[in-house]
Order: sequence, then structure tokens, then C-alpha cells
Amino acid sequence: MAGGRRKETETAERALKDGRIKTVARTRKDRQADYATLVTGMALQLASTAFTASPVFKEAVVAADTQRRESKTGRLRDEWVFEIELDRGTIESLDLQRVDPLTVLTKAPGRIDLRPTFELRAIQPPSWWSPTG
Repeated sequence: MAGGRRKETETAERALKDGRIKTVARTRKDRQADYATLVTGMALQLASTAFTASPVFKEAVVAADTQRRESKTGRLRDEWVFEIELDRGTIESLDLQRVDPLTVLTKAPGRIDLRPTFELRAIQPPSWWSPTG
């Protein structure tokens, strides 16, 4: 393709009713679901690690930000996507290998704007965060 980048299509395999496997293009919803599951799972793991490291911790607040490109300028901008409060009892009651992290985080106290398409929408930065450090 002269003068431009060729866009690569992500693929996935789907099982058909007759048992055959078909390669199909991954949808935006598939990618967003995988991303949302990844980052919320990391939040649960981070809280679990904090509770393991210190028996005096009773609560952990986990927040996540990401960088997204502005479509008009192409510049990167920071956006916060969740801030969740997790208590020791909740984390210790979970089987982190099997639990759906999206279900846990959308029910926990805090802020998360998860759309039906699995898009994590931007939220206001946490009150404790300072962009100047």
C-alpha cells in the first residue's frame, strides 16, 4: 500500500454448529471485553498482593488510567477508567483464578463506567491524584 500503513486484522477462531472451526475477524467488542477483563483482573491481583504483603491492611483502593489517542490530533491523553475500593474479606473470599473480575469490580464500591460494549469510559481522576506529582 503506497504512502500508508496496512491495517492488520485480528482474527479469532469460532466453532460452528457442525463442529468445524472458522477463522473470523475479531470484533471491537471482543477486544474491549478482553481489555476490560485484563485490567480489572490486574486490579484484583494488585489488591490481593497488597493484603498478602501486609496483614494490617483492611482496604485497598485501586485506580487505573490509560493513554488514548485523540482522533483529531493523534496526541496521547491520560484517562482514568476506574477507582475501586476493595476490602480484605471480599478479596480473601474470591478464587482469583476463576472469578469474573468485571462482575466483582462493577459491584464493588467506587467508580467505573463499563458500557454494554465493554468499553471502559473515562471518569474524573481520583481526588487524591495530582498531575504534578
